[in-house]
Order: sequence, then C-alpha cells, then structure tokens
Amino acid sequence: MTERPWVLIAEDSSSMRLKLEKMVETLGFQPVLAADGAAAIQQFDDVHPSIVLLDVNMPGVDGLEVCRHIRAASTEIPVIMITADSRPEIVRDAIAAGANDFVTKPFTSERLKAALDRGLKAA
Repeated sequence: MTERPWVLIAEDSSSMRLKLEKMVETLGFQPVLAADGAAAIQQFDDVHPSIVLLDVNMPGVDGLEVCRHIRAASTEIPVIMITADSRPEIVRDAIAAGANDFVTKPFTSERLKAALDRGLKAA
C-alpha cells in the first residue's frame, strides 16, 4: 500500500478547515490540520508534510509569516496560499513570501486538485 502524501491545512475558519480536510481526503491525501499560524508552524515542524495549504489571513501569525518559516526550512515543499482576498498586492506578497500557487475562495475541488497536483509535480 502506498502512503498518501501529507497535506498541512492551516485555516482559522473551522467550516473551511473541515471542507478542505474532506476535499484533500477525497483527493487521496492525508490531512493534518492547524487552526492558526502558530499551530501551522508547529505541525509543519512535527509532520514535515508533502505540501501545505495556507490561509493568508489568520490571527496572530498570518499565512505569509508561516510561508516564510517554511521557506527558511525548505525550498522544496510546495506552498499554496488560499484566501478570499485576491487583490494584486496580496498575491504579490504571497509570491514574495515563497508561495508556489494561489487559490482564491470560493474554489472547486477540481481547482484545488489542480493546484495540489502542480505543487507535487514541481517538488
């Protein structure tokens, strides 16, 4: 049996976190969850996921700071930023922090799968 890739999901909204968890499980990945940026950093350091889904706007440590932490630890692990805010400066800041891709809410399962597949192929 092949081990499913770990996907770290960092999302402060419990309903969106549950939706993402179900989506990645359905797509064949193993989710690990974090409700905020500090928990995301801890989970990243503990689990060493194959790919990361990060909400940009989280209380305390935001997704951009988490992305910078991940990039300091690894340039190999794909990071996909997720947000409802698609202003150009947010996208620019996410790319500058080291994000590989950007998914705008709301999104479909197909859009998420495409981003995950691209990220894993590039890794």
